Amino acid sequence: VCFCSLHLTLLIVFCMFKISQDNFKVKTIQDLKASKERIDRLTLQIEAVKQELRLLYEKNNLNIDSVLNVTYTPDLISSKLKELSERVDEIDNHLNEDKSGSLRKQYLLESEKLNLAKQKLSAPELEYQKYLKEKLEWEKLLEDITGTPEKEGSIKYLQSRIDYIEHNLNKELSQKIEKREDLVKDLMQKKHQVLETYENLFAPVVKFIEDYHEELKDYPIEFDSTFSLRNFGDRFFDFVSQQASGSYYGKEQGQARIKSNIDSVDMSDILSIVAFANLINSDLLYDKRDDNNDFRSVENQLKKGHTQQELYDFIYCMDYVHPFFQLKMNGKPLSSLSPGERGALLLLLYLFIDMDDKPLIIDQPEENLDNESVYRYLVHFIKAAKRKRQIIMVTHNPNLAVVCDADQIIQMKIDKLHGNEVSFVSGAIENPIMNKIIVDILEGTYPAFHNRDCKYFDKTI
Repeated sequence: VCFCSLHLTLLIVFCMFKISQDNFKVKTIQDLKASKERIDRLTLQIEAVKQELRLLYEKNNLNIDSVLNVTYTPDLISSKLKELSERVDEIDNHLNEDKSGSLRKQYLLESEKLNLAKQKLSAPELEYQKYLKEKLEWEKLLEDITGTPEKEGSIKYLQSRIDYIEHNLNKELSQKIEKREDLVKDLMQKKHQVLETYENLFAPVVKFIEDYHEELKDYPIEFDSTFSLRNFGDRFFDFVSQQASGSYYGKEQGQARIKSNIDSVDMSDILSIVAFANLINSDLLYDKRDDNNDFRSVENQLKKGHTQQELYDFIYCMDYVHPFFQLKMNGKPLSSLSPGERGALLLLLYLFIDMDDKPLIIDQPEENLDNESVYRYLVHFIKAAKRKRQIIMVTHNPNLAVVCDADQIIQMKIDKLHGNEVSFVSGAIENPIMNKIIVDILEGTYPAFHNRDCKYFDKTI
């Protein structure tokens, strides 16, 4: 096989040399023919010039042939062209594959011998050649699979990620969690500053409660300023599916767990509120039903269209935490008081929180209160407010005017039978006319009052 290959190679080289030589000779023949044509034209031109000058030279006893004599031997060029043409024909014959003994024919024969020799190679040699080729392909594939720490999907990349997870991830995650908790604490501190601002705004209310604590002992008033979690459960379940396996699986069970978590928060303690957010996160990460504490994927618990980023922004941005302010009486918030209690409480606060000295008009402060409540609850504070501003009250209860020691009472009447004619009488309580009017309206005339007075127990009893 090696000998055939060498022989064939020499034939190819020799053929290439012949082809090159043939091309060179063809070019030479073309150049010689072109030069001969030029010389032929030049000879003709010289002969033409000699004919023009011949008569002139003869008149002057000159022989033009002696003056100009050019020797041109075209046979030499023709002989050379013939020689080269024969040589080219010889080369062409060597390259003609149809002629036996030509180089081209020998090349084809040797190529055929080489192919036959290759086919006769032993099976182990062919297998070895195949092995070498497959080995190169495998090594390249192995190099691609092994890759580098920067090439995604390669072994070294995955090894670097595993190493990161085993040695660095937990540390970095702990640092991130600590940073998140610090940020949430800072956020809650800012919210607490808002709470303090409102406490300053409500300072007059607090002072009023402190100053009149003894007088209000039968109607204890409290001012409560703290935080509240508004609509956390509803908003939370906008993100989290209660049909996914986890701590909040099941509508009733999930709602109950959220309520229990909210009830466990001390709203006056910032750290307790921060711990609430962490508790919600822990419930998402671990299924705490039946104390299993099995790990759960947060992503698998999300409703369609929501992301973990949105969920955690909701949990830790603390937008559901609001400063909360309310007045309480007997431990009941303002919204739970009866209309009479609510009106009386707000009237008391308005009387003493409003520091203006302009006259204050009050319309029917006794509404929804009995006479005892009017006396015990309103009279003392109205009399105190009189010391700093004028109080004008419109009332259907003369008792309120009397016990509050009104400086002037105006009785208004309207006569509907005479075109709604309005008349009035005014005066102090001590005025005999006004005193009689008060007794008639309040007591149903003096005899009626005297009759009741005789039936009341002695005050010392």
